[in-house]
Amino acid sequence: MIKFIKTYLDNRAEAEQDRIDQRRARAAKAKANWIKELKALRLITIINARYIRSSINVLNGVVNHATGSNAAETKRKREFLRTRLEWLKGKQSEEESMIIYYDSLLKKI
Repeated sequence: MIKFIKTYLDNRAEAEQDRIDQRRARAAKAKANWIKELKALRLITIINARYIRSSINVLNGVVNHATGSNAAETKRKREFLRTRLEWLKGKQSEEESMIIYYDSLLKKI
């Protein structure tokens, strides 16, 4: 009877240890997946920032040379390009702040 109780307690302790090990493995896998996702998001943000920066560079050269068929159309086009340029500058600052945010999250890990 004592041998049966001892075997039962040993099996129970082993099962508990197995559950703890499985829980740790799941946590480690979840953390690895989270790190992988953060790195992918950071890469996407960097690509977006580059694209926005190139769009800003193109618009800087075009904004004062846009022409239309008459003076009013030329003025409308230039105003549109200036508005678009300001909007892109705001988006670029957002993307750069997101890069900094993802870097800070990756440093915490």
